[in-house]
Amino acid sequence: MSSNSPSPETDPTPSPITALYTTITSSLLQTTRAANALVATDLPFQRTLNRDVGAQLDAQNARLLSLAERLLQRAAGDASVASSGAGPQVQAAHTRNTGVRNPPPAAGAGVRLRDVEDLDTGWRDVVDVLDSLLERADGCLDGVKRARNGLPEHKGMPRTKNDIEKPQTLFDDKQDNSEGRKFKPLLTQKPHAMMPLKESIGYGTNGYGHPYQDEIEAYEFPNSLYTTAESRPYPPFDKTEATFVDTLDGLAEMLKELKKVKEVAIDLEHHDHRSYPGIVCLMQISTRDRDWIVDTLKPWRRRLECLNEVFANPKVLKVFHGAQSDIIWLQRDLGLYVVGLFDTYHAACALNYPAKSLAYLLLKFINFEAQKQHQLADWRTRPLSADLLAYARSDTHFLLHIYDNLRNQLIASSTSLSSSDPDSNLIRQVQDKSKETSLQRYEYPVYDVAHGLGPIGWYKQLFRTPAMFSPEQFAAFRALHHWRDGVARQEDESIHYVMTNHALFSIARSLPTDKTKLYQVAGQVSPIMRLRGDDIIAVVAKAVEDGKNGPDMNTVMREVEAVIDEGYHKRAAVREAKAAAKAAVKAEAAKEASPDDAAMLDGAPPAAPIAHADPAPASRFWGPALRAVGGVFAQKRNVHTDVRLALPLPDVGADVFGAAEDTVRAAGAKHVFVREEERISAAAVDDVFSVKGLGGRGTKRKKGWERMAESEGELVVPQTEEGEEEGDMDGALEGGEVEEGDEGEILAGEDTMPEPEGEAGRAARMARKRAAGKEKKRARKAAKAEAKKKAEEGGGGAAVEPVEAVPFDYEAQPSVLHGRVREGRGGAPAGRGKKRQVEGGYDAVRESG
Repeated sequence: MSSNSPSPETDPTPSPITALYTTITSSLLQTTRAANALVATDLPFQRTLNRDVGAQLDAQNARLLSLAERLLQRAAGDASVASSGAGPQVQAAHTRNTGVRNPPPAAGAGVRLRDVEDLDTGWRDVVDVLDSLLERADGCLDGVKRARNGLPEHKGMPRTKNDIEKPQTLFDDKQDNSEGRKFKPLLTQKPHAMMPLKESIGYGTNGYGHPYQDEIEAYEFPNSLYTTAESRPYPPFDKTEATFVDTLDGLAEMLKELKKVKEVAIDLEHHDHRSYPGIVCLMQISTRDRDWIVDTLKPWRRRLECLNEVFANPKVLKVFHGAQSDIIWLQRDLGLYVVGLFDTYHAACALNYPAKSLAYLLLKFINFEAQKQHQLADWRTRPLSADLLAYARSDTHFLLHIYDNLRNQLIASSTSLSSSDPDSNLIRQVQDKSKETSLQRYEYPVYDVAHGLGPIGWYKQLFRTPAMFSPEQFAAFRALHHWRDGVARQEDESIHYVMTNHALFSIARSLPTDKTKLYQVAGQVSPIMRLRGDDIIAVVAKAVEDGKNGPDMNTVMREVEAVIDEGYHKRAAVREAKAAAKAAVKAEAAKEASPDDAAMLDGAPPAAPIAHADPAPASRFWGPALRAVGGVFAQKRNVHTDVRLALPLPDVGADVFGAAEDTVRAAGAKHVFVREEERISAAAVDDVFSVKGLGGRGTKRKKGWERMAESEGELVVPQTEEGEEEGDMDGALEGGEVEEGDEGEILAGEDTMPEPEGEAGRAARMARKRAAGKEKKRARKAAKAEAKKKAEEGGGGAAVEPVEAVPFDYEAQPSVLHGRVREGRGGAPAGRGKKRQVEGGYDAVRESG
């Protein structure tokens, strides 16, 4: 820029783009406000009041529809030029990607908006045009950003992942997605073999075998894994670079370096949106000193089988994180097998880490935060950006350092490294889990039409969705699901690219009869759906006809659940058999240290096992509240262990807490009175106490004791209304008129003359005590009356000055519920009658008021 050119900061003249942006924004703002104001008014009512208003509204509607139509056609025309009028190179690329020699006109090119109904029926075309405009705007903005940052423009590179040429069309080995085939391992030779390749993959009832099964089962971790060692430092991430391998010469050089090491870290990047089975796009390999990123999308990718020289070598430890999918992908695409796997995911599980992801381990041991937004990137893109390369490299650059730390913690957390028990030897546990991962075999996906089971079946998708279909809708859903899978196999596309799950459910619910309705209800319409719209309509029509006499959805779901349960029981039986065999081997190994065997050698019989009673079918406390089906409780949801009592307690009797052989008390049995001479003395039984006296208080008790006192020979026991007998000493004290504190004096009375034995003597004592209490009460009343009389006489008849009442302080008083029981006179506890109180309770209130 010359010195005479004004700088952007000082130039006051706005650029044309800025002026255009200001004008468009202002116009849109005014239009939006006017539209919102019109929505708030009752336009039909205004039409009825004034015909001129109706004519003006119709004219404005026609003008707006015409303007929208012209804009859509202009935008669609630009899009069609971009796809068909840009020259033969673009047309050839379109033909390679879609298989269509003459591409159809762009969506929206033929849209006509004569009235509002046309806008509703053609709404999908409007959305497609807007999407294309937004994509073009996004591409322009990306170009502006790259130019501003000084980055070169990607010549001829597509802007979206759907425009990338499918790399699998250029592979030397073509993908075959047809059904009914068994996957045969891609190996042409087997390095580090214990059994020849032909014998190890022999074809059986379950297909071809795992070529390295014997080698994996015989593998044992090296001794270095059982020794604590300081973790080796990793090269600085920002000061080193990875080597990109995209040639055969680079592959040979990398293989030469890998044969020299004892430990390697491996990871893969996968893409499954534009391929039916998926495709491995990158392979990252790291040693202690170097990083490699291998391009696995080259036409000669099957030549990567030479890496089995390292991958199948039991002397080289292969460190993965979460290798369950990686093992399958390596077999399917590259013919690679892993012998000597250490999965850091299983190590994190054995150590009970709160999280098991690689991002968590990177943050824990490296303090490195991975940029996981690139995890779902389109890894088919070439050339890869610097951000994608850095993300891919970070997955393996630190993994061997993480392995060092996990190994030391596994050793420290194990109780016995020499034991074969995985619970006490965590290294053994990780080894066993890693072997199970390595022994996985890839098989071609099989579509289950009848039951919809398997990873690509319809059952799991329908089970997770709260959808309730009619027989016609259910038949359409199953037919569309099967059609989608078949088209995806033919086009080598993912099922979600052919038709999204939302479109699948929407079409099954609506059952459209024409393509216009189909595109309206589908939402997002893929290019394949547009090309095969007539096929979809035919599939729906046939399914509706078959569904009229077809099975109900709930009936089919129950049948599938029965098949799942049967398979589960079979697998459970196999697991139990394996567990029993393992337990037998374990018991045989520990037989020498068994205390029972040692006792038998000394001539003593072995210790008898502890007998455990079988659980009762019903609770004696709650009754048969838990219903069982076939001995198994019918409970499929998760049950909380912290059960809290939320049921009313039943009538609890002594039979509930007694032994099973105790006699059960008959329902509604009455309390039986036992005479004193027939009762067990307190000296013989000192652990029995009375919780509460039987009977209530009132006149009947008083009269009963009075009749008892009058009787001379035989005790007369009155009956309550409920039929319960009374005659308890505690009940007499509770129902009597004994003042607080008087019981002590009554019990410690001065009368020491001999009394009759039996109930007559007891009645006499009670009558005498009651009479003494009444006498004391009359004496206290007389003393109070005499004191009051003397006070009045001493005052000469003058009026007594009232005493100002002191307000009662409730906060200063102790709690009535938790107050201390006051003692009666003579040190005896206060009686249990209605006048027994606690400190700060009734007495305090009575004295203050």
